[in-house]
Amino acid sequence: MEEKGFRPQQELYKKFIAAKILRAAFSANQLREVMTDFWFNHFNVSFTKPQSAPFIPSYENHAIRPKALGKFDNLLLATAKSPAMLLYLDNASSVGVRSNSKNKVGINENYARELMELHTLGVDGGYTQKDVSEVARILTGWTIYPMNGYGNQNLIKQITKGNEVQRQSRIEGDFVFAANRHDKQLKTVLGKDFENNGYNEGVELISYLSSRPATARFISEKIAVRFVDDTPPEMLIDKMANTFLASNGDIKQVLTAMVYSPEFWSRENICSKVKTPFELAISSVRALDAQVENPNHLINWITRMGEKKYYYIAPTGFPDKSGYWINTGSLLNRMNFGLSFASNKNSGVTIDLLKLTEDHEPESPEQALKIYTELLLPSTDFITLKNRLSPLLTTQDLQKKVAKSADSNFPIPDEEMEVANRKKINSRKSNNAMLAQVVGLIIGSPEFQRR
Repeated sequence: MEEKGFRPQQELYKKFIAAKILRAAFSANQLREVMTDFWFNHFNVSFTKPQSAPFIPSYENHAIRPKALGKFDNLLLATAKSPAMLLYLDNASSVGVRSNSKNKVGINENYARELMELHTLGVDGGYTQKDVSEVARILTGWTIYPMNGYGNQNLIKQITKGNEVQRQSRIEGDFVFAANRHDKQLKTVLGKDFENNGYNEGVELISYLSSRPATARFISEKIAVRFVDDTPPEMLIDKMANTFLASNGDIKQVLTAMVYSPEFWSRENICSKVKTPFELAISSVRALDAQVENPNHLINWITRMGEKKYYYIAPTGFPDKSGYWINTGSLLNRMNFGLSFASNKNSGVTIDLLKLTEDHEPESPEQALKIYTELLLPSTDFITLKNRLSPLLTTQDLQKKVAKSADSNFPIPDEEMEVANRKKINSRKSNNAMLAQVVGLIIGSPEFQRR
């Protein structure tokens, strides 16, 4: 590393996550960013697995984001061939039994199981353990381009100069279909036979699973849970699933069917979802026109509130139900975040609260609460919010206690503190402590926690 000027991988990961913060905060194409986040969680991989970690930035940027609003089968195929997924769920090491080999290398079923249970059909999708085994056989030989320190260094030479079977192999960027590792016998999945057709067997399987009614319903329900309610109406799921099947899995059309349905706009579904910590942080940035000076500090807060992006270990991804995110401890952390955020203390952002009111400074905490509630929560019941927050508006030293707590839990390196101090000195003006406390309480309120 010293000789070649390379930097630690952790620095790449930090910059990658920082870029996600900036895209979410400032991108003009919010739907694509939201759907990229949704699909990454659906096809989850994790930095906690060292083998797949270096491929995760490319996985999101090249396999998921460009296809987030396209056809589902194309997205599924891109994730299946990504080195991040191949290594995360071990399909890269899955090899069919070779009759001429004394060392019988086994078939790995990890990816095959999650492909059916988590990515397509769902746990109640009507498949059996036999189907899982057959899917795993179809996907033998799907592996990654051998790199230094990984895999068979002679694989490419075998593919390009080998016998007829080996020449049936396929190389696409980091993906390799190694024909000599593929199970060449007949397979049957959900009653459908797959003949020995090499790489195309897997492509046909991906297309077949993508077009199943169980997949249409499973994906539609998951999207509805994300955008509508923890338990979305059956009628809405049916409409979305029918659109999925009729459009051959066109994600854009499924979203359109959802948004144009009466269920999407029904009173009981409006604001029924709770923001994740990431959504809370980003919505605060956007609502207050904040400038992100140091994304890493914002990432620290998101992690503290319970969502360590790209580090969720299980292939299920983060749960998308309110009960997972909301409890007494998490509510306290969210309030702490709001107060720290609004006062420009160790949150990595700068906010000019007076600029939002065209430099008209409210005369009292009660007036400030009314003004900023109209800006941040224009459709909320102000009386209810006022009754909830009024006892805290003039609490002495509330901001100081929260700031001290934040600083002790997330110390800033000395050089970063110096930069932050210089920026604070050169800034237009510091936020009025009273205004910061009022706005911080609004951000921490149950009303602002709702999507």
